[in-house]
Amino acid sequence: MKNVKRYQYLGIFHGAFTVLIGLIGGIFLTFSVIGEIQIWPLATWQVVLPGDTALWRSAHTGPIINGALCIAVMLCLSILAPTDRQARHISYAMILMCWGNTLFYFFRIASVNRGLALNTERFGEGTFIDYLAFLPPYLIIPVTVYAVLYLMLIAYQNYRLS
Repeated sequence: MKNVKRYQYLGIFHGAFTVLIGLIGGIFLTFSVIGEIQIWPLATWQVVLPGDTALWRSAHTGPIINGALCIAVMLCLSILAPTDRQARHISYAMILMCWGNTLFYFFRIASVNRGLALNTERFGEGTFIDYLAFLPPYLIIPVTVYAVLYLMLIAYQNYRLS
């Protein structure tokens, strides 16, 4: 159980870190909406940030939601009492989910086709940045599904034993 707590702490740390990155993305969302970087009362710079406001909104809300999900799953581990191995698999999968999706949200701001495909589609032709945006979630989706299914299995096993 001692190792389970360590995995929980690690998952909560990474979840909170991605929430912080999402909050910083919110600052840049504000700059994108108003079209300037304003540090009141010191200075204001007229600037055009890359990407449109919808992409900055995703870079703000996406990491916050993923981080909150990671924290929630880590807290669920206290109730479910998994083995060290189960806790390790779930926590590392959730940490990968946080970072893979955070990379996606921020790389897609500078991408041509929003990082949704490796080839040409309705948003445009895939570029190197599109590959950087597309690959993390593409690789992380099965890992996240595995973690959620594993969590469901542990919960169901505990239900059956209760």
